[in-house]
Amino acid sequence: MKRIFLLFVLMLIEFVVKASSPLQFIGAGSVSIFQPVFADDTLVSKKIYLLNQQIRIDVYRGYAVVRADYWFNNSSDATVFLPVGFPSCPGGFFQNKNSGEQNCSELYWLRIMINNGAPFAASVLTNDSLLLKRSPGQKNSGSKILFQRNPFGEKEKYSSWQTWNISFLPGVSVVSLNYGVKTGDVELLINKDSIQGNALQYSFSNYKWWEGGKENGEIWMRMSDGYITKDILGLLPDKKFLGGNSIVHAAMKDVVNDSAQRIVLWYRKLDDATVIPSHVNWERNFFKLNDWITNKKILATLSPFSATDYEGKAFMQEEHSASSLLWWSAIAGIVIVAVFLLLFIYADRKKAR
Repeated sequence: MKRIFLLFVLMLIEFVVKASSPLQFIGAGSVSIFQPVFADDTLVSKKIYLLNQQIRIDVYRGYAVVRADYWFNNSSDATVFLPVGFPSCPGGFFQNKNSGEQNCSELYWLRIMINNGAPFAASVLTNDSLLLKRSPGQKNSGSKILFQRNPFGEKEKYSSWQTWNISFLPGVSVVSLNYGVKTGDVELLINKDSIQGNALQYSFSNYKWWEGGKENGEIWMRMSDGYITKDILGLLPDKKFLGGNSIVHAAMKDVVNDSAQRIVLWYRKLDDATVIPSHVNWERNFFKLNDWITNKKILATLSPFSATDYEGKAFMQEEHSASSLLWWSAIAGIVIVAVFLLLFIYADRKKAR
């Protein structure tokens, strides 16, 4: 009896460990809000409040394109000058099993618009170049680059930054971004198994560098390139989204306080093709995304959405059923042909008699 009880306890522990083990997405396309470049500027950035945000994302085979609009409020009477941007990841970073929490991004064709002005490209600068281009009127001595080393204590610095300057005038400033991110060739570690697929994550880790307001706004994701929401195998946080045939939506207030501190979209591969970022027409995809009008009318057509079949068992079952149906159809076809052939032979012999 004791052995049976011990076996039951061990099975229960194994079940709980598997159920609570975190999902690791190795190499997932990771995006977030931009951040101050210099550590001492965070004292200033934390006085800039995020009034609202709208994130729109088009999801493709192996990549995604993003339109992010942020409304900031500078409540002071003075203009606040900030160098901001995204750090680039060190070589081999995305093969690191801890890379699910990265503060760096591999963004393609990044374009910035400030207060509805003309789009411009970010500057790609090394750490040393950034220190030489320190903010006007500020001393270079003692300046430190935020995240000069990566967050896992490894010695390799972030290789460079995609950076630009923003002058936050008193009142509201609108900063809009377009960029692409690779989502293919991602490895999901789940219950000691490894699964290949596509993943995009929107992290909330960078919001700590601003005064507040991360709960304001919304995020929209549209499945494109032959995908529909049925192709979404996993969506975190669970039970926080609304969805339709090709669209999922969440209010930021419903997702930002989740313990994972990120949104993760895990979707299946439709083919084995590998995306080469330099071959993607990012600008054309930006035009398509920027023309996407989201409103309450679309929101009213959506219903509660959940996706937790990370291993794609439902699709595997469908494929197995389809394969079985095809096999039995082939057998039935052969039987029918054989019956007709036998009838023909029988009729021919009867006529010969």
